[in-house]
Amino acid sequence: MRQRSKSRPSGSCCSIPAAEQVEAEWFLLLNSDTETHPGAVENAVRFAEQHPEAGIVGCRAVFPDGSLNPTSCFNRISLWGLFCTAVGLHLVFPDSRLFNPEMIGGWQRDDARHVDIISGSFMLLSSALWRELGGFNPRYFMYAEDLDICMRAARLGYRPMITPEAQIMHLGGASAIRREEKMVQMMQGRASLLRDHWSGLKVPLGIAMLQLFVLVRLLGGLLGKVFGRKDDNLQTYRGAWRRRCEWCKGY
Repeated sequence: MRQRSKSRPSGSCCSIPAAEQVEAEWFLLLNSDTETHPGAVENAVRFAEQHPEAGIVGCRAVFPDGSLNPTSCFNRISLWGLFCTAVGLHLVFPDSRLFNPEMIGGWQRDDARHVDIISGSFMLLSSALWRELGGFNPRYFMYAEDLDICMRAARLGYRPMITPEAQIMHLGGASAIRREEKMVQMMQGRASLLRDHWSGLKVPLGIAMLQLFVLVRLLGGLLGKVFGRKDDNLQTYRGAWRRRCEWCKGY
């Protein structure tokens, strides 16, 4: 389980408290709502030893029924990807890498390859690299800290990878707080990521795409309500839209 330091010094990166005591060569982050399949950890370590250029190694994740949980890895956020997600093209064409680029649409995570982002639900890296990176950025309270650390590792020349030989069951969202707060924190994390890693005109454009994401779903829910269709997420998006000035600033 990942833990966060209670202290949040400005401009520095925090380490998970237990990490300071780790003397082993490898450091594994594993969510509380996961179960590792036999050999997953050993295979991940072996793969990391064989691919030192990766720096950070991830796994293949499945749901309890054995179907693919694609959230073990991602492509980094792009303006095009944000637009596709905002207007729902990623839902219309889920298997398309053009219209679902962040989720690497259509890939079953059944072969080893380089990816931009390894999910913090299962993230293996050397203790030395963890310390070199300074751990997670303390500004990222709940979401996007894994995206941030992978992007910082890439700046050092590493190319994260996943291996299907390491497989876990990941429920996803099992420990999440109530939906509106989760949505606000997710948006705060993404807004922080854009502000930290993008520059110039891309930043306000990216923030606008995040707002469009919420607005499109809010309007869709309201329209559905007019026609008598119930949307359990309507209140979530209503609250997230109302609090947009809060999360657009990031953490």
